[in-house]
Amino acid sequence: MQSKATLTIFSITLLACLLVTLPASAQSESTSPDTAPAAATEPGAAEVSPPAAESPAPPEAVAPSINRNKAIDAYNKGIQFFNARNYKGAIGAFSDAVTNDPEFVDAWYNRAVAKDLTGDNEGAMLDANEAFRLKPDMMQALELRSRAKEKSGDLQGSFDDLNQVLEKDSNRPDTLNNRAMIRYKIGDKEGAIADLEAAIKLQPNRQDLKMNRDTVTKGLTITKVEQAPPAQSKPPTASARKALPKK
Repeated sequence: MQSKATLTIFSITLLACLLVTLPASAQSESTSPDTAPAAATEPGAAEVSPPAAESPAPPEAVAPSINRNKAIDAYNKGIQFFNARNYKGAIGAFSDAVTNDPEFVDAWYNRAVAKDLTGDNEGAMLDANEAFRLKPDMMQALELRSRAKEKSGDLQGSFDDLNQVLEKDSNRPDTLNNRAMIRYKIGDKEGAIADLEAAIKLQPNRQDLKMNRDTVTKGLTITKVEQAPPAQSKPPTASARKALPKK
């Protein structure tokens, strides 16, 4: 009978609470197009065919209204809900934040974390993807998307996301550990060991990495341990995180 061992995977952190208030952006005003007056005709005058009407111009896209103050207030409530383990409440608050500021990257990401914890893999994937779209250097969003894909059974997609993270920064021991587990699950034992050796080289005192390497080396059965993203135990400093400036 094979022994069972554990592999640690996907440590994800919640982004910090915003403790600053930004001025609300001015709301855009919409105007209705003027209606052309009807043409008048003199009594008894011969009717003249009116000129062919021009095709109306397509309506211009209206930028979504942005209320930074409401977005930040909702975001901070979401942090409070998350720290209280009320993940559904956090999802609602972060939803209010992105409604009031659709480019609020941290709110998209943190909603993805909360959705992940409630088992909404597809929702977590979509929100993480939106955070990454808005901020392409946000590697934790790619890591979270990889986690959601792995939990949904898309091992190749999860592997591809981790590759993309490591192409940007190869000095990430947790990411190397995560990719090692995916490699092992798809049958690439040598690649998994290589990733774990690289992770151990970066952090030689990490006993969990050494245990994972021994597990893979011996070919033991993996019992995956899901790790919930840790909640903030105390409010961060005011300078810890700020809303991204609008372009």
